[in-house]
Amino acid sequence: MKKKIKMNKQLIISAVLAFFASYSMAQSAFEGFYGQVGTGYEDNSFSSINTSFVNTTLGNAYGSGSAGSQNASGTPLVIGAGYFHSIQDSYLLGFGLDYSPLSMQSGNFATYSTNNLGDSSPINNMSYKASNRFNAYLMPAYAFDADKMGYLKLGYSTQNLQYTQGSDSVSRLDSGFTSSKSISGYVLGLGYKQMIASGIYGFAEGNYYSYGKSTLNGNGLASSRNIAMSSTASVSAYNFLIGLGYKF
Repeated sequence: MKKKIKMNKQLIISAVLAFFASYSMAQSAFEGFYGQVGTGYEDNSFSSINTSFVNTTLGNAYGSGSAGSQNASGTPLVIGAGYFHSIQDSYLLGFGLDYSPLSMQSGNFATYSTNNLGDSSPINNMSYKASNRFNAYLMPAYAFDADKMGYLKLGYSTQNLQYTQGSDSVSRLDSGFTSSKSISGYVLGLGYKQMIASGIYGFAEGNYYSYGKSTLNGNGLASSRNIAMSSTASVSAYNFLIGLGYKF
């Protein structure tokens, strides 16, 4: 009788171990290629803004100024694709790409500038715009079970930054300019995915983007005299996304 009980215990233990071994080694539903689209909330920040100007026609007026932090926020659209590969047990490593086609622009703001004679005055109708963000990143991931996964994002980010200076009667700027360039930095993110139907999953994630300081230059006209202007700002952004995807 004791021998029979002992054998039953061994069988039960073996079955339990086999169950958990098969559970932990079950293939994640997220292995392979995927495509997804997400939206939510995004905020772009332009801080530590410093400007300078010089009358290059006469060279007798020049100065510099600064402005407070400016923001451009709204609802983004993020289209992504990538691939996840199983590393060991419940761990995966992914590579992803995504693109944000929508632009976000700050409201008009003023820089309070002081010229070489010590006179201070605002230069109005300045604005910043961020657009065409592209990201490429690695994603270390952990599968909680076959249909649920958490992941980190670490990679490269680039976007277009635009600086617009409109005409301004206060500073006697008859015509302004628009100047833009591509800037680059990094992206850090944290996310979660869960299968909701065959191949279809939902996801939620948060991302932070940092691009460092960028300087843009342009030329306006004041009484037919050329005014060379520049603006430097530290650029960063964050967003929170929810969306749907398909694992092929």
